Amino acid sequence: MKTSIFILAFILLSISGFSQSAIRGKVKQKNGVPIFAANVYCKSDYSNGATTDFEGSYELKISENCDTLCFSFVGYNKKCVSVEQLKKNSFVVILEEQDHLLNEVLVEASDPISEDFAVIKVQKMDIYQNPVSAGDPLRAITSLPYSTNADETANPALRGSSADRSRVIVNGVPIRNPVRNGQLNGLGNFSLFNSEIVDKMYVYASNPPLTYGNTTAGLVEIETIKEINESQYQISASLANVGLFASQKMGSTSFLQAYGNYQFSKPFLKLNNPNFPHLKDFKTKDAGLNLRIKTGEKSYLNSFSYGIDESYDYQTNLFSYEGLLKSNKRRGFTINNWSLASKKGFMRINSLIDASEQFFSLGNLKSDFEKFHTYTSIDKKQFFGSNFSLQFGANFQTWNYQVKNDTSVYYYAIHPSAPSNTQDTTIHQENLEAYTYLTWDVNPKWKFSAGLRSNIPLFEDHSYTSYQASITYQPNESHRLLLSGGKYHNYRTLNFTELELNLLKSHQLALDYTLDCRNFNLTSAVFYKVESGKNITANFLGYDKIKTMGLELFLRKEFSRKWIVTLANTFLDQKIYISDQAYNSPNNFDYLTKLTIQYNNPSFASMALTYITRPGKYYASIVTSIPSSLADIYEPIFEEQTNSSRYENYNTLNFTCNRYFPLKKYSMVAFVSINNLLNTNNQMMDRYNSDYSIRFFDLYQKRSIYFGCVFYLRSNSEK
Repeated sequence: MKTSIFILAFILLSISGFSQSAIRGKVKQKNGVPIFAANVYCKSDYSNGATTDFEGSYELKISENCDTLCFSFVGYNKKCVSVEQLKKNSFVVILEEQDHLLNEVLVEASDPISEDFAVIKVQKMDIYQNPVSAGDPLRAITSLPYSTNADETANPALRGSSADRSRVIVNGVPIRNPVRNGQLNGLGNFSLFNSEIVDKMYVYASNPPLTYGNTTAGLVEIETIKEINESQYQISASLANVGLFASQKMGSTSFLQAYGNYQFSKPFLKLNNPNFPHLKDFKTKDAGLNLRIKTGEKSYLNSFSYGIDESYDYQTNLFSYEGLLKSNKRRGFTINNWSLASKKGFMRINSLIDASEQFFSLGNLKSDFEKFHTYTSIDKKQFFGSNFSLQFGANFQTWNYQVKNDTSVYYYAIHPSAPSNTQDTTIHQENLEAYTYLTWDVNPKWKFSAGLRSNIPLFEDHSYTSYQASITYQPNESHRLLLSGGKYHNYRTLNFTELELNLLKSHQLALDYTLDCRNFNLTSAVFYKVESGKNITANFLGYDKIKTMGLELFLRKEFSRKWIVTLANTFLDQKIYISDQAYNSPNNFDYLTKLTIQYNNPSFASMALTYITRPGKYYASIVTSIPSSLADIYEPIFEEQTNSSRYENYNTLNFTCNRYFPLKKYSMVAFVSINNLLNTNNQMMDRYNSDYSIRFFDLYQKRSIYFGCVFYLRSNSEK
């Protein structure tokens, strides 16, 4: 799926109107702004088509049988115009934005109640046009200053918090562990979601709306698409992946989307040796199905199901032991939503069934980890006049875990012959919550929101209450100021070392500013948060509090429609507390800088360079060892001051390039990417020999080359 998503990113970036033509014209918005990458084709011969360039211009050779041209673009109403009519209008076509605010569809298709209080709104086209994303929804976030993920993964770690404290919400339902290849070192991680099913994403870097619970950090809200303009089909092939994608209309209001991929390692590893000496093998098979059906005049059913089977083998070190890490994971989930709209509100019923099983082995460590998670909720949204709205609801969820672990008696003794303990644990927990959330448009410039969420302790011996408030000031379309704060709770996700569903909480305060002009965008923020709950350091010390103070700055400038430069920088002053003593957090960064230079020329190619730099992470190093009672095993002695050592500075430069080729009945996009172009040795984790007298380091991804292509076909829905 990696390659399919990666390639789709470049389809919409690269499509151009490069063809010999007998008819020329332009496609514009109502305000006269040209539309880039609009589709132009003959109504009677769909295979005969073109796309507009940056000036909105198109060129198309047509036959005598072609008397009507059709024009379409994502987010705009499709328009078909006779050739004779085009001549009268000087071959200029005006496309109108799709109006989702008509009649009874007003509320059902509108943005979330809390949209005005999100830091950023990301649409599908934004994902494709982001050179860092490789077409993946969650990776698109990593180029923004709000993302402080320093581990080359797609996990949404926001504003210094761990990924486990943030949550991804899909159609109102929380999805934990939303990434594939979660521990696949050296290849990079992608999310479980295909961008073709995504309509919009909302990123709440701080103080997420309490319409959704279970987060003590940021939140990423994903809404799947509500309509498609036409059916489309894709076949992709690359160095490590083959994939299929189909999107089929069913009548005028319903549709089905399906995709599947198979990922394999041999060609990738053969080409990129010796830069991946530890990665031995990986395989992934996955499939997704997104179905939307109109069940009544004012109601819809949406169902998204996904399944994956992935495995990898990786040679690694843990303390003084070096061995082969083997992992296999199978997972399947289904999200179902039924919504009913009205003129003054809507109601939605949501459900989730999520089941997975993961096997893991390294030395004397073994794990068979089964999870079954269910979630059910009902949400009601009501408008009172034009400036006040209220949303309220309740959710009930269950967690069931069956864990069979072999753990080392001595945490540092991982050799297969070292003694181990066997754990056979069953964990069950239920949680019932209720919430209310309101927004008030005080006047055109000021907006206010507030929320309250509390659990109902029918199934637990403790209770908690979360609360929040947000104020936005927007004097005009260019400037926006957001002040937000609150208290939040969520439960930890279980893993191999943490077999308790501990309750986490946080206090947050943030001030965000946005300046949005036609060719220039600036965002900045200052935020403060205190997070509490049980955590474990690398040297197995427990800490229960993290304090974070942060500053953000993001600049985006567009030059002459072909050049785009973005610059993001984040400052994090973050401390962990052990017995009220402050220590450096691993992610205590003076700077986290991301620079991207992008060049788009449809008649030639689209290219981008992305440079990321930051200080190395803080870590607790091992300074010496003592002989253990176990034969030939040494016990490590960590430095006295926790996290006083630091890895070397991190620097990486990535390059992407793609080209669009129009064919007779199809189109093709070819791409190549080079990660870590300069082959920098970026230290990721410290490792040691048997008596800890020699230290060496595992590295982040070294230079890798990846390439592939996609064949792309749309079918004329009117034929």
